[in-house]
Amino acid sequence: MRRVYVTVPNPELTEAVLRELLTEGVKAERIRVFLMQPLKQPPLPVAVSRYRPPRSVMLRGGLAGGSVGVLLLLSMIAAGLTAGGPGAVLTLLLYGLAGALVGMMVGLWGSRGREVRDLEDALLRGEAVMVVGVEAEEVGRVERQLKSAHPELLILGTDPSGTPPFP
Repeated sequence: MRRVYVTVPNPELTEAVLRELLTEGVKAERIRVFLMQPLKQPPLPVAVSRYRPPRSVMLRGGLAGGSVGVLLLLSMIAAGLTAGGPGAVLTLLLYGLAGALVGMMVGLWGSRGREVRDLEDALLRGEAVMVVGVEAEEVGRVERQLKSAHPELLILGTDPSGTPPFP
């Protein structure tokens, strides 16, 4: 199976393109749509994911992890497992920093949308990115059908950066 990457200039056009793909025989479970802002109404039975840039995911993970680290140490101090004083403040900072780093790594590792990171600029402009899974022999047909029906779409082919790996 190959993935065909398509950018849709506005979310309103996304539903029309999805309907056409489903009419052409592409299975709903092989289509993913990525957007920065969620759609007001989910379009058809396809996977729609809200894309969050890596820096946003890392910030959220860092805040969550740092909070957990600080809360863990505070509970240890309350339980009498560590001593108070200046050493506790330094330990508190270290636990918070360690928790933040772990949270950032876990957030980045678990973030959805890794397959469209090359298309972050389009997503930040408010465009939708569709990833359509089709059999290798169907790639050309699907691309031609989309181009003829919607010339405003940017069809990047099977490479998300829009360039083939070899000339």
